[in-house]
Amino acid sequence: MSSGNSRSSKKGVILFTIIVMLMVIGLIGTTLVASYLAVNTSSRLISNQAKAFYLAESGISYGINLLRNKAGRSHGKKEEIGPISLGEGAFRVELDYDQSLITATGTVQEIEKKLQLKYVEL
Repeated sequence: MSSGNSRSSKKGVILFTIIVMLMVIGLIGTTLVASYLAVNTSSRLISNQAKAFYLAESGISYGINLLRNKAGRSHGKKEEIGPISLGEGAFRVELDYDQSLITATGTVQEIEKKLQLKYVEL
């Protein structure tokens, strides 16, 4: 009778050990997946911020080009242009003739970057 109890006890310990090992492996796998998703989300956010910044720079260039074409013929105190779609986002430009200021806002998904350029008329 004692050898039967010993076998049953060993089977129980082995089963418990296997269950614990499977739980640890599952926990490690879950942690890796969560880490991957966090890195993926973070890299997408950084990428969209960079795109929005470059779109704002495009807006500044667009504003400079408008000023060159309208040299001395500005109408009103402010002029708003856009949104103008470009790639995965868009940009808006505001020309403030009184303050000699170009403000451009680049937008990608829900991320916005704003740049301002103060200019001097020659």
